[in-house]
Amino acid sequence: MNDIKISLDSMRYSSKPDKWEANEIHIRIGRKVKYLNQKHIKSYIEGIGQNGQSFCPATFKSGENKRENFEQMQLLVLDFNNNDANKITSWKQIKEKARAYNLPILFAYCTFSSTKDNERFRIGFLNNAVITYAKVAEIMLEALLRIFPEADLKAKDISQMYYGGKKLLYFDESIPMINIDSLISNMSLYLYDRYGKKHYKDKIYNFSDRTGLALTDQKMLDVSVIEEMGNFDHDRNGTLSPNTIYIIDSGDKSPGIKLYYRIAVNDGIKSIKLNNVNNSSSCKKKTKIHLPYRSSDLNKIGSVCQLFKEFEDGDRRLNQDELFGLATNLIQIESGSTRFMDILRTHFYFDDNAKKYSDWNYYLNYIKKMECKSSSCDNYCRYINQCNHARDILSTTKPERHTIIKLANCKEQLHDRDEAAEDFAQKFKIAFETDDNKIHVLNAPTALGKSTLILDYMDNPNLKILVAFPSNDLKNELYEKAIGRGIKAVKTPSLLEVKDKLPSNIWNHIESLYQIGKHHAVFIYIKEVLAKGKVNKLCSDILKEYLKDLTKFYTSDCHVFTTHSRLLTLDHWDLKKYDAIIIDEDIILNCMMRNQVEIPISKLEKILDEIDANTKLAKKILMAVEAAKIKSWFTLSNIMYDSVYDGISTPLDIPSFCHAEKFYFKTKLDENNLFESNQHEDSIVFFKPLKLKHNVKYIMLSATVNQKICNYYFGANKVTFYNCKKAKYIGTLNQYDNNTMSQSDIDKNHGIIDKIKKFTGFVETITFKKYGKGNCHYGKTTGIDTLKGKNIDVIGTPHQPIWIYKLFAYTMGLRFDENAKLKYQIVRYNEFGFWFMTFDNDNELLRNIQFWMIESELEQAVGRARLLRENCTVNVFSNFPLKQAYSKKFEYDEELK
Repeated sequence: MNDIKISLDSMRYSSKPDKWEANEIHIRIGRKVKYLNQKHIKSYIEGIGQNGQSFCPATFKSGENKRENFEQMQLLVLDFNNNDANKITSWKQIKEKARAYNLPILFAYCTFSSTKDNERFRIGFLNNAVITYAKVAEIMLEALLRIFPEADLKAKDISQMYYGGKKLLYFDESIPMINIDSLISNMSLYLYDRYGKKHYKDKIYNFSDRTGLALTDQKMLDVSVIEEMGNFDHDRNGTLSPNTIYIIDSGDKSPGIKLYYRIAVNDGIKSIKLNNVNNSSSCKKKTKIHLPYRSSDLNKIGSVCQLFKEFEDGDRRLNQDELFGLATNLIQIESGSTRFMDILRTHFYFDDNAKKYSDWNYYLNYIKKMECKSSSCDNYCRYINQCNHARDILSTTKPERHTIIKLANCKEQLHDRDEAAEDFAQKFKIAFETDDNKIHVLNAPTALGKSTLILDYMDNPNLKILVAFPSNDLKNELYEKAIGRGIKAVKTPSLLEVKDKLPSNIWNHIESLYQIGKHHAVFIYIKEVLAKGKVNKLCSDILKEYLKDLTKFYTSDCHVFTTHSRLLTLDHWDLKKYDAIIIDEDIILNCMMRNQVEIPISKLEKILDEIDANTKLAKKILMAVEAAKIKSWFTLSNIMYDSVYDGISTPLDIPSFCHAEKFYFKTKLDENNLFESNQHEDSIVFFKPLKLKHNVKYIMLSATVNQKICNYYFGANKVTFYNCKKAKYIGTLNQYDNNTMSQSDIDKNHGIIDKIKKFTGFVETITFKKYGKGNCHYGKTTGIDTLKGKNIDVIGTPHQPIWIYKLFAYTMGLRFDENAKLKYQIVRYNEFGFWFMTFDNDNELLRNIQFWMIESELEQAVGRARLLRENCTVNVFSNFPLKQAYSKKFEYDEELK
């Protein structure tokens, strides 16, 4: 709470000042400005109430207490002198009346002329906003006088000076405050109680005429609350309306939260109409036939809102502010008002004062007529720092479609790049020096300097490190840097890098061996080709160089740069000679999820014609065909690949089939094929087995690696996970979430990618392979550095067919619902609430797998620009939210319609 300014005379009196003294006080008091802070306010009030210090609630420019010099006021004072025999009232009655109309009194004191019965007294209210407009102060005082007609009418004068008193009757240590919005609504309730439904509207009109406070289209007094500064009224020239006054709440709110009270005044001819106002809390909107939220949404609130759960269960009696905040939310829901009142009665909220139930019926009707929007959680809820909420209960429970809501209190702390890099270096050191055989996984941002740190460790001549990359390009890039620093190292060779220099017949045969999983046969084939001597010198030199480099790798005694796929072929003793095995990027995503094998049933049956029925392979194929007839998911034992299978002519990956254990039978009409096209015939599918060697320590570094997935796959007892500090982007990440941007959505919105490109003007694009140009597309973005510092459009939400998520779970031996389906629903993930096509809450495992894959693809695509180090821009067009993204809307929506 800010300090309160009043005009306070320093002289103390034990009796009412005489006429001469009163004149002297009046002359000097305008210059006697005092600041009252919350800690010492009681002592100042005691000085007034029992030590006789005179005061004026307002302060004035030039120190002269006249209305035209009014500066500000926050204290509102009423005087009850009981001079009118028709208005005699007691302090107790006034206190009860203030409580009945939710107007907490800050203090009360007996005046000098009061007798022993305390029949003459003054009361003070503290407004929660500094009032800097004389007209607003007069409106509030007039409203108080309507509720308390027993008070002296001299309170209407905002320059009124009050003498102190001889006894402090009351002081509320909690320092309660009122506000103009609550005051006007409670005055309206008082007029309703006093004059009845038939006549109270006349009193509302009369109040408007007397004070200049405008009326809404619903003929309600036009005072409302605004939670966002950008929602002020503006005229055609973009300036604030001269007929609308704003005062700012000076109370204690959450950081960054400000409330503005908006008071519309008459322009001298007619009341201002407010159809163009778009307030966040109490603004006007067009009348709708149906409320925006349905009755079914009520049942979901308790699961996301702790305050509502307490209200619904009756665990605690909520205060007025909490009830009003809930009411503004529930009023937006069909039957929400009824539910609110039912809960009040169920838990006997006001059985000691039955009138309160009718008061709340009035408040609910008042909220409807004022067309209030839902109040922000930050303005009334005690759990704002504990609950992962959006702006209000409604957006927390059910975000609008095509909208990503950033949830509060779960924001990941961001650091500058140097601090994040230092944290990563420390955690890497711990992982490197830990003596165990676990998989140490470091989740660290892209462009944090991982490669440089690896090279720094390689500079140590006493260490021998093997680093595995997802691609040959990344392998070669870091190898060249190592050689440039004088580090002794070798890299594993790859025929993929020289395929264009080989005769087509030789490369085609090598490629077919890779595709059908016969990697072991490539070495034998090359030896045969060289032995025959029927190739040209260039081809011979290339193949000899390959064999030489391969031998050099296996016999080397220095650092090694290789690929994920090569790493998986190395045996236990090949790996044990290294001090560290470092895996760059997520090997599960890059080596397993991208390597599923699909074999048509018809081709399996063909193989049976080529091999002996008594072989283990034939028996496994028969078991697979039979199992597929009765179930979709089945398990078969792995078998050793036998050289007798080398003669099979049907081009299939027989070695992988032999080793695989978990299979899925996929039909042409399979509903699990959602997000997949061109399913031509019935097939079985499986993932190529990914197994890291036992009793070997690995260190995996990735910006997209997921702890839950690693624990699922490798086992939580085998994984040590490090969440490194996240660094703030230097560049800008924008996210446009109007459309789902799945492949089917893009196909339906013909030409949408061209329109996006026209809208952004960016040259570089990462999207699905079928729409993209060039070598960078979803599924092939990891580690690519050619887009560093460039502006990029990332277009599309990279969904996978449902069966992939399920097969991954099945391959890991985890239980899941085989019939689980995707549906468009509200989800909460990371820092966000949003609508998404995903599995429901009962299938959290499958949802985790799906979100890991989609998030990894998007984050890898964004990472190509190196936003952590480069001041460039990436636009993401997807409804899956990314951290550090600025949520935006398509500015070309009309063009897309």
